[in-house]
Amino acid sequence: TSLPKLQVDRLLGHTSRYSVQQQCQLTSDQINRLGVSAELQGHRGCVNCIEFNDTGRLLVSGSDDCQLLLWDVHSRRKLRAYTTTHSGNIFSVKVLFFMSTRNICVRFPKKSYSF
Repeated sequence: TSLPKLQVDRLLGHTSRYSVQQQCQLTSDQINRLGVSAELQGHRGCVNCIEFNDTGRLLVSGSDDCQLLLWDVHSRRKLRAYTTTHSGNIFSVKVLFFMSTRNICVRFPKKSYSF
């Protein structure tokens, strides 16, 4: 089962939080096999949060520099930078899985962007 399907099933109440947690857990051996495949250059501060879209092609990152950056993971290119109205670090980003890659919505206090 894919992570996006688990998330949708959980939101619709078709599965429990405990069931989702159990299906998403990694063993320490699996974690130890993870590595860095690339470093994306763009933020001027440390990155605190990332989120992929449902296809894994796009990535949104939030940072201490108060910016949200939209990335194409496969080409490793920054697609867009959003200067936010945050006066502090960004610790959370969310990609809505029901949105297509052609309709991305970015929202934060006092501003919303759709493109």
